Amino acid sequence: LSLPFLVLALGSGPLISSLLNAGHLFYWEERDWIPRWADVSRDAIVPLLGFGGLFTIIQLAGAAAFSSDNLVIAHILGPKAVAEFAVVAKLFILPPAVISFVVGPLWPAYREALVLGDIEWARRALRRSLTITTAIGLTTCFGMVFASPILLKVWKVGDYVSPPLSLLAAFGSFTTLTMIGSAAAVFFNGMGEIKFQAKSATVMAVSAFGLKYFFGEHFGLPGVVWGTVIAYGLFTIVPFFLFIPTTLNRIRVRSENIVRAAL
Repeated sequence: LSLPFLVLALGSGPLISSLLNAGHLFYWEERDWIPRWADVSRDAIVPLLGFGGLFTIIQLAGAAAFSSDNLVIAHILGPKAVAEFAVVAKLFILPPAVISFVVGPLWPAYREALVLGDIEWARRALRRSLTITTAIGLTTCFGMVFASPILLKVWKVGDYVSPPLSLLAAFGSFTTLTMIGSAAAVFFNGMGEIKFQAKSATVMAVSAFGLKYFFGEHFGLPGVVWGTVIAYGLFTIVPFFLFIPTTLNRIRVRSENIVRAAL
């Protein structure tokens, strides 16, 4: 079939699965949870919209930073370069997706640690998740850098796309950073530190767009990716690690205040 049917197949899968999931939950598992207008409350809507708005800003900033590559490349280097970029980018999608399945369940666990004031557990869990994601990121992503020629041939595109080592190294670096950032973001989400992430993501998106153009014009395709790497590293990873001690200290103070109030 034609390209529109391919897009339909890609887009309809998540929608259909979500509808089936909702139907199973509300009509087979928990019929009492079916949403009703009588349950709508302004007191509940306002904080939800506040948090939802911040998450929307984060998602829009991420889309602007990471999904603008094709537009920048087409403008600077032409449509042919977009195809080479897209093929290589697909190779490095899998590791971050796997990591998201691993660190995602920590979100509610961090939230529970916040409620209980268990700073030691939160610190240990964060340290382990960052260590694991960093180790997996370095080994898998840079292993893929050297295995990419073989993978591209297996994928039947090796005769058409021959990415330079500089482009593969840039993708490996970016993918590793995003995996580390994902582990840290789950921690901040669980701790309710959303406004900080929204500010960081906005600055990162603006800087990434400018750096893509600058490095892309001077260094070609690898420069576009390295522009994103520099922006993400400076305005996401560095602030994350600087803000972690502040967040942990806030949990400690909150826990101490709860103990004092109980006494």
